[in-house]
Amino acid sequence: MKPNNSRKRTLNINPMKKLFILLLLFSGVINAQIVNIPNANFKTKLISLGVDTNNDGQIQNIEALAITDLDVSSSNISNLTGILSFLNITKLTCSNNALATLNVSNLNNLVELRCNNNFLTAINVGGTNLYRLDCSYNQLTILNLNGLPNEPLFLDCNNNNLISLNFGTLSSLSTLNCSNNQLTTLELSNITIIYYGFNCSNNLLASLITPLSGSVYCSNNQLTSLILNTYNTDVDCSNNLLTSLGVSGHTGFLNCSNNQLTNLNVTGASFAKLNCSNNSLSTLDLTNTSIGGNDSTSGIDCSFNQLSGFTFDNTLISNFKCNNNLLVDLDLSGVTLTKSIDCSNNQLTNINFGNNSKTPTINVKNNLLTSIDISNCFLITGLNCSDNLLSTIFAKNGRNEYIDFTNNPDLIFICADQDQISSLASVALSTTAVNSYCNFFPGGKYNTIAGVSRLDADNNGCSTLDFGYSNLRINISDGFDIGSTFTNSTGNYKFFTQSLDYVLTPALENPLYFNVAPTSIAINFIENSYLTQNQDFCVTPNGVHNDLEVIIYPVRQAKPSFDSEYILVYKNKGNQVVSGSVNLNFNDTLTDFVSSNPALDSQTFNTLTWNYFNLLPLQSRTINFTLNINDSNETPPVNNGAILAFTATINPSELDEVPNDNTFAYNQTVVDLYNPNNITCLQGENLPSSQIGTYLYYSIQFENTGTSTVANVVLRQTIDSNKFNLSSLQILNSSAEVRAVITNNVLELIFEGINLVGVTGNPPVGGHGDVLFKIKTNNNIANNASVFQKAGIYFDYNFPIVTNDAETTFGTLNSQVFEKDNSVKVYPNPTKSIVNIESNFNIQSIELYDVQGRILETILATKTISRLDLSSQASGIYFLKIKTDKGSKVEKVVKK
Repeated sequence: MKPNNSRKRTLNINPMKKLFILLLLFSGVINAQIVNIPNANFKTKLISLGVDTNNDGQIQNIEALAITDLDVSSSNISNLTGILSFLNITKLTCSNNALATLNVSNLNNLVELRCNNNFLTAINVGGTNLYRLDCSYNQLTILNLNGLPNEPLFLDCNNNNLISLNFGTLSSLSTLNCSNNQLTTLELSNITIIYYGFNCSNNLLASLITPLSGSVYCSNNQLTSLILNTYNTDVDCSNNLLTSLGVSGHTGFLNCSNNQLTNLNVTGASFAKLNCSNNSLSTLDLTNTSIGGNDSTSGIDCSFNQLSGFTFDNTLISNFKCNNNLLVDLDLSGVTLTKSIDCSNNQLTNINFGNNSKTPTINVKNNLLTSIDISNCFLITGLNCSDNLLSTIFAKNGRNEYIDFTNNPDLIFICADQDQISSLASVALSTTAVNSYCNFFPGGKYNTIAGVSRLDADNNGCSTLDFGYSNLRINISDGFDIGSTFTNSTGNYKFFTQSLDYVLTPALENPLYFNVAPTSIAINFIENSYLTQNQDFCVTPNGVHNDLEVIIYPVRQAKPSFDSEYILVYKNKGNQVVSGSVNLNFNDTLTDFVSSNPALDSQTFNTLTWNYFNLLPLQSRTINFTLNINDSNETPPVNNGAILAFTATINPSELDEVPNDNTFAYNQTVVDLYNPNNITCLQGENLPSSQIGTYLYYSIQFENTGTSTVANVVLRQTIDSNKFNLSSLQILNSSAEVRAVITNNVLELIFEGINLVGVTGNPPVGGHGDVLFKIKTNNNIANNASVFQKAGIYFDYNFPIVTNDAETTFGTLNSQVFEKDNSVKVYPNPTKSIVNIESNFNIQSIELYDVQGRILETILATKTISRLDLSSQASGIYFLKIKTDKGSKVEKVVKK
């Protein structure tokens, strides 16, 4: 269907001529000659336009001479005979009719002719002064422009059947559109310039030399040779047979797709868009070529070639397509891409997206990639990396983008933002770990709040001469989420933030002992753009307060015949400098002292003593010591389930404001097999109800049981806020520098750069570490209720190792609690040493408790009869908790 190019019908008559005609008619001076117009539709149209000024139903010559602008389009006219009488016409529009021929020769005033959308097979325009000719959408086979003046001509002859186009003496055109014809040759040698545009697409041209022109469209021909003018701007030569092309120095856009190009020289060119897809290019060098500059319209499409190499300079483009090539390595770090990247169906083993933060969609499907990193793609909405050889995906960028990673059977790790983890894990293979611990910054852009806390011990203001206050908790809130961190060993802290407004508040364990300045501070950012604000805190003693604390915890579990390591942590929680001693009481008959650091100051049988001097306020120190555990053949023997009892004491305690934590009792259960990754409540599994609302002390041990070195370890815990007072949590010690982060009710203990070595030796032992913290339970926990703690331990990119549940039950042990197996009998009772336990059912375990609810010993059993030796215990009242296949029972036992 031909396009309808109809325009408003117009009729322009020279006013002076019209007046002259009227005067003649009025005076009856002349007898006018009638113009021969055989086509009734043409005559009717002229009359309807008012050409018949005397209303006699005919068109006289004098009436025709009065017309300068005539529009008879869309009037079903098949013959325009009579038009030659309109000698003064300058513009003729006769488009959308049924004309087969048209003769306007010698209408020397005619400058614009629109005869498009007819059935013209011949047209004669000789002797006119045309500067605009639109004869498109006709059936012309020959167009001869001889006789036209040498002026820039606008020529549109597209969609005809032209096999010949003769420009006569024309040397310039304003626009030439001869597309959609059957031209095999196009002689433009006399045309020196086409000012605005040249379109010869959809013809049968085999060669073409373009004149000086703006845009050139010569697509869909049979071109084997194309010589472009240096000043051509936009060039579309797609769908031809070109094997080489030089466009050096060109500007605009270039579309040379769907040719047979093996060589493309674009050196020095400056393109908004480049499309060279569907060719046979093996290399493409764009290093000296400017492409892009507009982030919404520019682009490069070099898809479906044989490219094995691709280089280009810094540029800004919207879309980049290099799919279906032979690319092995692609570096896009110097390019800013704002819409899409498609590098699918190549042989890529490496791709570098650099800082392409604006790219929304990326397609690298069907390559040989083993890893992909889109961490800096801050606006990405979709990534297709299916059908590769991926082992890792790094997508922690602050976006909740869609990721298609199907058909990557070797994928072991996806690093993503926390909000994505559950959805990605739900569709990942069972062998693919998903977490956010590939780095320890937020995904996307962020800011940093950093500073140092110092203790002003001499009350003269904090300075660099004052030591840093380690493990000071600093709370942060943006009005919606709350969190915390702790200062490191030198007193430094940092928060990575993505909101703009925050309030920081130091949280001292004993706020009455110290003043802190500022007590809280508002931090404001103008944007998320890697900005940093520093805020220091100065802690000053308030009054006189003495308060010491001591804890003992194991480095590893105790095993018969092996050395076992322990750590004593003692801290001055008060605000006065203190000197004194730390004592450890242990069972010297079951263990032997091996060594300690620092060295012992004294040992008397089962008591070890270390002196300390000038322990500063808020300062912590540690004592590492090693004991050797008896084996099963020594006297007395130590077997699986035996209890090693320790009591640590720090002095002086006379003036201590909180004397309860000057002594710490720890009962360790001996094991046959190590659990290298575990969590332990140091007070044990059972505590009296009086301990509800007080601190529980937890230690977490972790060990690299693999063969490769682990760079980073993260311990992640979700704290039950219904059971624990999260605001009371305090970090007490760690085997290496740790950054503790609390976000809402999640605790993350980050050991960045810990570098734990793999397993070596016999027995095999890997690099290991530990952390010690304390936290208060809530006061509203019911009697006989239990609290739990467990952690996920992340070693680099591996699945987390989930620890055991450290369960502690609060209640009063007596003979009525948990009485489920009434067949249990305990005798003799009282006893001096041996007590026998019998049941009608197999006994599973026997636990010995003192009256304070502390577990002293555990025996594992499998028979209906067992025995327990109390000879090493002091005289007094104890409780036995016996578990059988049927249930459990607690019996009170008196040791004489």
